Amino acid sequence: MQSISAGTYFRRRAIVALIVFLLCVLVFILAMQVAGVRILADEAMRARVLYCIGSNTEMHTQAYLARFFTDELIATGEIQNLREIYKGISISDYAALVKVESVWVWPWGGSATVRVHDTVRQIKGDVIEAGLEEIPAWPSGSYKLKLVRRQGKWLVKSMQLIEPETAEAQ
Repeated sequence: MQSISAGTYFRRRAIVALIVFLLCVLVFILAMQVAGVRILADEAMRARVLYCIGSNTEMHTQAYLARFFTDELIATGEIQNLREIYKGISISDYAALVKVESVWVWPWGGSATVRVHDTVRQIKGDVIEAGLEEIPAWPSGSYKLKLVRRQGKWLVKSMQLIEPETAEAQ
């Protein structure tokens, strides 16, 4: 029967403890990344709604959008085009719901992918621009967001509607 010296026993235990500690640190970092990405994705989609149809003029600036979206995404004009659709309407009320469905991020990575379901219903208001007969429906559905980490802050780099919500679901 082979005996293990006390030094070998404690060395093995120390290695196991170190591995467990490193795994706990990795899980903690991953949880921090996921939480940050989920919060930013939710806030970004809400900011998009407020920018396009909200009544608070402080939120109708490029600086407000830059808190959530990259300059490249803002420059595409995608969000601005959506705002132009609702420009001739005085919105008084709406019901918005954002649900983060899934998040994929590496603990050491600088990018993430998020699937978000964005719904805006019951848009009420007055059409003030000639040529518009009714308030257009919001492009509700599931979006795939690509996020990047720039200077320690998550920003939405791209946004793609992958599954539009049908009229029956609204």
